[in-house]
Amino acid sequence: MSQKPFFVLANFKMNMDTASLKKYFSNIKKIAKYTPLGFAIPYVYLANSKKIMRHTAVKIGAQDCSAFDKGAYTGQISAAMIEDVGCDFCIVGHSECRKRGDSNADIQHKLEKLKNTNVSVVLCIGESLEQRKNHTFDAFLLEQLQTVFSTFDANELERVMIAYEPIWAIGTGITPSMEDIQATILMIKRMIADHYPSPMMMPKVLYGGSVNQNNILDIKENTNADGVLVGGASLDIEEFQRMIKNIC
Repeated sequence: MSQKPFFVLANFKMNMDTASLKKYFSNIKKIAKYTPLGFAIPYVYLANSKKIMRHTAVKIGAQDCSAFDKGAYTGQISAAMIEDVGCDFCIVGHSECRKRGDSNADIQHKLEKLKNTNVSVVLCIGESLEQRKNHTFDAFLLEQLQTVFSTFDANELERVMIAYEPIWAIGTGITPSMEDIQATILMIKRMIADHYPSPMMMPKVLYGGSVNQNNILDIKENTNADGVLVGGASLDIEEFQRMIKNIC
């Protein structure tokens, strides 16, 4: 595989506190130069995390945003608020959010709100094990991709990343074969190319789902993934540092 940039995005989910983040990022600064890094942080720590990492190339992002601009939506955070605290990106459509009720229509509204900011988008897509076994996952993934197709023009795709996360691999310790990952990522890229025949820049397609220090190099070298989205394994700074070392 070529030595193109390999993006490593970490999703902390509902973990960390002020002290642990400060300690974590002090170690991240030591490895930030080796590969493009991004961290999706709980809302309450976004501004402080951005401040801590302000003199690095590390990207700080949110884990979700509201489908609304403002108003009586208690507990929600708007795309404009995420931009206001300096976020570089926002994850949308994570399977855990879809499981709690986010429909493709909801996700498209969120993408539309983010489009009106300077915040980049990481759209998560992925199928269930049943859809994989029934060979219906291709149509399912295409339906999820339609939210991007309906929102972003070809000249806006540099603001978009796609994270392919098979639902059955998230947090289970089960990783699809490299052949399956490769085939699915190539299929996603073909779907995007079919919709945008002449884009200025194609979206990066990442793989997520039980990524760890034992498989990250295999994913980098033996699939067409442009990077990875790491969940639980990113919370242990020593393991995360070993992951970065393994691919550099």
